[in-house]
Amino acid sequence: MLTSRFPFPLEKGDKLRIYHQIRLLAQNHEIHLFSITDGRTSEADLKELSSYCRSIRLYPLSGLRRLWTVVAGAFFGLPFHIGYFYDHGLKRQIQSDLEETQADLTMCQLVRVAPYLKGFKGKVWVDFMDSFTGNLKKRFVSAPWWEKLWLPWEIEKMAAAEARTLARADYCSIISEQDRKEMDPDGSYQIEVLPNGVDTSFFYPNDYVDETYDLCFTGNLGYEPNIKAANYLIRNIGARLEEDVTIRIAGARPHRGLLRQANSRFVVNGWVDDIREVYWSGKIFVAPLFTGSGQQNKILEAMACGLPVITTSLVNNAIGAVPDSEVFIADDLRTFLRHIDNLLDDEDLRRQTADNGIDFIHNHFRWELIGQKMEKFLNQFSL
Repeated sequence: MLTSRFPFPLEKGDKLRIYHQIRLLAQNHEIHLFSITDGRTSEADLKELSSYCRSIRLYPLSGLRRLWTVVAGAFFGLPFHIGYFYDHGLKRQIQSDLEETQADLTMCQLVRVAPYLKGFKGKVWVDFMDSFTGNLKKRFVSAPWWEKLWLPWEIEKMAAAEARTLARADYCSIISEQDRKEMDPDGSYQIEVLPNGVDTSFFYPNDYVDETYDLCFTGNLGYEPNIKAANYLIRNIGARLEEDVTIRIAGARPHRGLLRQANSRFVVNGWVDDIREVYWSGKIFVAPLFTGSGQQNKILEAMACGLPVITTSLVNNAIGAVPDSEVFIADDLRTFLRHIDNLLDDEDLRRQTADNGIDFIHNHFRWELIGQKMEKFLNQFSL
């Protein structure tokens, strides 16, 4: 498995996905992990993965070196989102190390690291996870003017990179049906939909924790779609609710602009050691995500923890929960406010929606179920 980040700690969606994929596949397969890193991988993090991997090899890429790879990559037509992770000087070493394992299959996680496998002779499985091109197109719609100066170039180059990778890969997978259609609208390729899951032994309802906040939201707060969602929650939704309604927002690397808005009513936390505490402390999980791609793990985790969820149709399209039963859908401010008022005023509605959401997760998104899907996918190729 070749990854653009070391899969631990689990503060990013791509790390969470590959960590559980490794954990589940290691039950029936021998795993060798190769990861591009920023040089800060701790012994504890290595120990966590070593229980699943036969071997682990790291390829540090410093911040200064990454700056150079972005510039050099752009000169050769690589999008910034790939250039940040690709160092041509590492390519020969990585391919040599991969070949040394004599693996039956090499999994490449995300299009970010696909250039490392150009010319590689072995069988390759690319897990795209999301449609990066689709995400960038959505971002362009609401982007400020200075982003619109470079986004068209990035979209064009990313679309070309994804097309090249689709043509190169022997086997392909992606996280949701809407991402599959975005990447391959004509159905020209066989792309397996492998969703993310939830560890329901870890994420579960806890009635012993007080619901201190009315609304809550979590996510990587340095990631643009999450930053916009958190700002919308404070500036648009929070500003129009009763003054005694409280909101808690938590996640790694919070943007400075979010921290400046924090007060006694709008609480903004950074990294939280146990994210369940955030879910358990809220009455309703509100995720006004209007951009982004893929499947939102935070929605699945919130539902598994017994929270009624209000989010956008964009998010639910990747999950498939039943509106007004397992989840509430809002695509404009008025609808968000209506659902919030209804749920805050009706404890029975909150409980029923939460129970429906828990059943939905257990029936469709337990990691054990996803592991079975992965094994079925691999068994097609006698692996």
